[in-house]
Amino acid sequence: DSALWEELRRKYRWAESQRVPVTSNDLNEITKTIHSLLETEPTSSAIPEHARQAAWYQRDDPRLNKVLHRVQAAALEPRLAAVQEKSGAKVPLDVLEVGTGAGRWASSFEWTKTKFVGIDIREDLIRTARDNFPEGCFDLLSSDLLFPYDSESFDLVFSVVVMHRYSATAKRTLFSEMWRVTRAGGRLLFLEDFVFTRQPERPAVYSMSVTEFEDLVLDATAGQVVLEHVESLRYPDEDSHRSGLVSLLRLGAPKS
Repeated sequence: DSALWEELRRKYRWAESQRVPVTSNDLNEITKTIHSLLETEPTSSAIPEHARQAAWYQRDDPRLNKVLHRVQAAALEPRLAAVQEKSGAKVPLDVLEVGTGAGRWASSFEWTKTKFVGIDIREDLIRTARDNFPEGCFDLLSSDLLFPYDSESFDLVFSVVVMHRYSATAKRTLFSEMWRVTRAGGRLLFLEDFVFTRQPERPAVYSMSVTEFEDLVLDATAGQVVLEHVESLRYPDEDSHRSGLVSLLRLGAPKS
């Protein structure tokens, strides 16, 4: 029942990819279908050490992705909920996620109270996000990393583990663009990796210290921000990497 699925998907903020097609009315066949899908899910988050480093950099191991997401969600979702509560329900909250990927974090927002926009440099992931969350708007980020949005267009601009993919010059561009499109009184939220173990055989990873992050913020914002929240994240069985959650409030008079 497509209508019922759509109603439930909107109510519980499911992704379109979570739908399980059922081609039979036989209960045993339905049970087998669901069981086979569950069998493909990893049952343990334990990852052999020799595979852990490669998986960390490439984020291509579903077990590691699930572990990371649980830790990130525990820290990030309360902050996202707090922003939505503070905005009230009079007008929809304009939200931009930078490096949205397949749109995983879009489900953290209520569609009736949010205008969600995601942007990413990978066209394949943007297509997936559009399929998964048709209520949102997902745009392709051009190679110059300049956003196709007017200044002060969003109440919340955030990124989740994105900056390590970009050089220092590219980071400055992204920080400046995120600042530019955030409204006065709006928030910038970063959940980023700050500690890395660099290995020559791995794909390029542009590590960033907390001090470098602070310098980028001050350079992009001219100091016109207030630190609202900071939190350190530690991942299970992972001693070489740390993430930090940083929430900033943009100062200034609203754009007329």
